[in-house]
Amino acid sequence: MADCNSSLLALLQSSTFNTAPGDPRQYTCEINKKKHSYLLVQTFAKLESGEDSSLGWLIVDFEKKELKDISHDPSNPLYLDFDPALLKSLRKNCFPLDF
Repeated sequence: MADCNSSLLALLQSSTFNTAPGDPRQYTCEINKKKHSYLLVQTFAKLESGEDSSLGWLIVDFEKKELKDISHDPSNPLYLDFDPALLKSLRKNCFPLDF
């Protein structure tokens, strides 16, 4: 699953996800839920202390080919731009039969 986490992180880093100031290479993410055709993902930033601080929540929707930031208002998500090839690769390599 480590490769899948790397693929998910690459998708996040390719996107217009608005994060706290800092180096985007210090982001981490974790799949919180896998349901139907989407993933619910929590994002974190690595603090100087070494602790993780929550940045927000994203939905990776494979069926609609969307990446949505639901951190501030889940009923009114922000639709993010991203590299579609990374979404396709994530689905093909990590979740080929799940959806």
